[in-house]
Amino acid sequence: MLPEPLKTQLTNLMDELQLPPSTDELAGGWQPALKQRWADWFVSFRAKLELGEDTPPGWGILRAMDFDGVSDTPLAKHASRVGRLIDQWKNPN
Repeated sequence: MLPEPLKTQLTNLMDELQLPPSTDELAGGWQPALKQRWADWFVSFRAKLELGEDTPPGWGILRAMDFDGVSDTPLAKHASRVGRLIDQWKNPN
């Protein structure tokens, strides 16, 4: 079970990724196929988190989005916040 606020933030992000890109998102590089690819990735990622399987570090999410050219967008920044919550949960030190 994922703790709050991680669970809520991850759900909200996944919901955002399921929506068609807004005008601002399109301008920031979020094409429909890219949003769908990230939506699919987060479904798999969440399942692995909930099962306690190994996952990549959360800090890598924004870096991967940077390779897609969308790291300066609000949606990518939301994903980065979720990544930080994941890292804090996995490594509470």
